[in-house]
Amino acid sequence: MAVHIDKGEKEMLAERKPYVGVAAMRYQADIPIIAGYHELLDRRQILVLSFQTSSKTLRGEINNHPGVFPPFDKLRELLEHYSSHKEVELHIHFYSDNPREGLESELQQLADAVGDLIHGIQLNMAWPDPVIVEKWHTRFPNHRIILSLNNKAISQTFEGERPDDRLDPSEIVDIFDAHYNNIISTILWDLSGGLGKTIDVNYAAQYLNALRRRFPQVELAVAGGLGPRKMQPVAQLLPHFWPLSWDAQSKLYRNDQEVLDIRKARMYIHESGFLPYEVGV
Repeated sequence: MAVHIDKGEKEMLAERKPYVGVAAMRYQADIPIIAGYHELLDRRQILVLSFQTSSKTLRGEINNHPGVFPPFDKLRELLEHYSSHKEVELHIHFYSDNPREGLESELQQLADAVGDLIHGIQLNMAWPDPVIVEKWHTRFPNHRIILSLNNKAISQTFEGERPDDRLDPSEIVDIFDAHYNNIISTILWDLSGGLGKTIDVNYAAQYLNALRRRFPQVELAVAGGLGPRKMQPVAQLLPHFWPLSWDAQSKLYRNDQEVLDIRKARMYIHESGFLPYEVGV
């Protein structure tokens, strides 16, 4: 599948700052996370605040993780509250429980409701239909479109077949080249799924290296077990894959609750800002 990308879009991708992401934003009261963040991050980075949505929340149902997924009828109001802060990016993390049949109408619903307020969307599903994804790219050409390489994605082919072993890096590269190149701005390596599992640096590096070599224009990002005093995986990857983005979720919660701890979030942002200097990138 070949998709035209013009010179302006190429320049935009090249100039886009790597991000430090805080996932699972839920309440207006979390706004202190933003305060003075410029003093916490490297000037080459930007802060991304992400809001979780799913098929269930689009249908008006309560998600299994209500502390993480805001009600859909409150999402626009919540995003408007944060959108006045122009120095941050706002993203949607979207999970579809039936991407083969329902994704097009779900993304249309999201686009109509909040597309004008956000700067990107992360697709937390295995190999979404590229024709549908391209429609989002056409409507919002300046958005980051983030494809999650999660456990499901590396365990099944584009057609949905499940081989005995996980797909190797060359197979992942071939799928991306055939179906998503020039549509997807960012590839996120995330085998944690918001459960706090630490990144296996050596294993992740095999895939990141293959992707960076074939698609130098595509942003790379990682997630999994990151948070205050838990940034060592990023520190190990940064010298080899800068510019690199990353995202944190469960390690920013308050104790064992699915409630964002503002103190932990700011500590994580602060440590993230020091990393590029510490590792010399």
